[in-house]
Amino acid sequence: EELSLAPEPIPLEIVHANEDFIVVNKPPNLVVHPAPGHPSGTLMNGIAYYLGKEEGNNIRPGLVHRIDKDTSGLLVVARSSRAFEELSARFAAHDVERSYLALAWGRFRDRTGTIRTGHARDPQDRRRFYPAEGGRLAITHYEVLEQYGTAALVKLMLETGRTHQIRMHLRYLGHPVVNDETYGGVRKSGKPALDRVLAMYRRHMLHAGRLGFTCCGRQWTFESPIPNDMSTVIAACMAAS
Repeated sequence: EELSLAPEPIPLEIVHANEDFIVVNKPPNLVVHPAPGHPSGTLMNGIAYYLGKEEGNNIRPGLVHRIDKDTSGLLVVARSSRAFEELSARFAAHDVERSYLALAWGRFRDRTGTIRTGHARDPQDRRRFYPAEGGRLAITHYEVLEQYGTAALVKLMLETGRTHQIRMHLRYLGHPVVNDETYGGVRKSGKPALDRVLAMYRRHMLHAGRLGFTCCGRQWTFESPIPNDMSTVIAACMAAS
C-alpha cells in the first residue's frame, strides 16, 4: 500500500545510502511507519524528509520490512523500483541475513539451539503472538554469548521473519526479553542496583545488530553496535552476577 507522508525533520542515523536503498540504524522508541495512534513522527516521516520529498508525495517504493517500536537497530528502505521489487522478494523468501542481540531472563540450559513453532495471534491478547499448533512456521536459531547471574546475552538468527518472532520464541523458552512488557519480561531481579537500572530503561532489550542481503547485483552486509541504553543494562547485569 502506498503511504502519503509529510516529511518531518526527525534525526536519523543513516548507515548507508545509494540510489537504490537506504540503511538506517533505528533508535529505540521510534515507530517505523504511520499507524493508528501514530499518524506522524515516524521513521518513514524522517526518511521522506531526508529524501527531500514534498508534503503529500507518495513514498513508493519504500518500506520492505519492519522492526518493533522499542527494538533498535538496522532497517533497509528501498529507494528505487528495482530495489523495492528485489528486496521485497528476498524478504518474502527469507533470503536475508537478520541477526539480533537480546538480553533475556534466566539461565539457559543449552548454549545453542533452534526454536521451531507455529505462529499466530494470541486470541486472549491481540497485542501479542503465541506458538500456535497449525500456525505459520517460525524458526529462530540462538546462541548464548554471555551468561550472567540473572540474565543472558543471546544472539538470535532469523530463518523466518514473523511479527514479534524473537520475543515470542524467547517467552516460549521461558526466557523472555528483559523489560518486554507484552511477553512477560518486566520483573524484579532481586538485585536492588540492577532493578534501579531496569526502571530507568523500560524498553525491551532487543537490537537488530546485523543485516545482510543481495540487491542490484551485489552482496551487502551492515552491522550496528549495541546502543547505550542496552549496554548500560548489560553492565548492570554483569555487576549483579
